[in-house]
Amino acid sequence: MAYQYAGESNNWSTSDVKTWLNGTFIASFTDEEKAKMLKVSISDGDNSDSSTIINSSGSDMVFLLSATDANNTAYFADNNARICQIDGEASYWWLRSPGSYNDLAAVDDEGSVHDDGFSVDDDRNDVRPAFWLAY
Repeated sequence: MAYQYAGESNNWSTSDVKTWLNGTFIASFTDEEKAKMLKVSISDGDNSDSSTIINSSGSDMVFLLSATDANNTAYFADNNARICQIDGEASYWWLRSPGSYNDLAAVDDEGSVHDDGFSVDDDRNDVRPAFWLAY
C-alpha cells in the first residue's frame, strides 16, 4: 500500500498508513490482544528511534519501524533477516523515517535499508506492522 495516497507528505502523523494501521488493521485483533498493546507517541521529526516513543498518552498502538530500528541487530541480525516474504516472493517494505525531499525510507527485497527513500505514493511497497506488548 502507499504510505500517503494523495499529496507528498512523509509525516507519520498524517499518513494514510498510520490511519489504516490504527483503524482497520487494529480492528482485526481481539479486545484481549489490544489490551496488551502499549499506546505510543511518535513525533514527525526524524522518526529515527522507537526506543524513546513509549508514552502512555500516545495515540498509536501500531506503527512502522524506523530506519534505525531496521538496522538494529537486536531486531534483525542481518539483511537476510529483514527480507519480507509475501506469497513466497521477497518484497520492499515501508519504514516511517523520512527520506530525501518528501520520500520515505524503506527496506528492499534483499533486506537492505534505503535511507534516501521512495515516493510516498508508491503502492508497490508492503507494510510490516510493529507494536510494543506489555507482559
